[in-house]
Amino acid sequence: MRSTGCLAPPVQNAMADEPLAMVGASMGQYGGISGNDKARKSFGIAGADVVDAPAFSLPIDTLGGKPPRESDDAVAGLTDVLSKLAAEAG
Repeated sequence: MRSTGCLAPPVQNAMADEPLAMVGASMGQYGGISGNDKARKSFGIAGADVVDAPAFSLPIDTLGGKPPRESDDAVAGLTDVLSKLAAEAG
């Protein structure tokens, strides 16, 4: 008698082919770049369509106590990532 094993139906991945961009902030001097890169890799392995744009990582210290909307760098970085994400989403 041969065992054929149990074949489970394929799992539907909610992230498959969905565009994804990473945005983050951190207290460290690099703004969480390493964490964003690892998250992008993990989401890519899970099937997400990771947008081919640098993840936007913002060191909180660069804001000087102001909200991000008052930082030209923060606004420009977010605008860039979001415009690329919108283009991917079609």
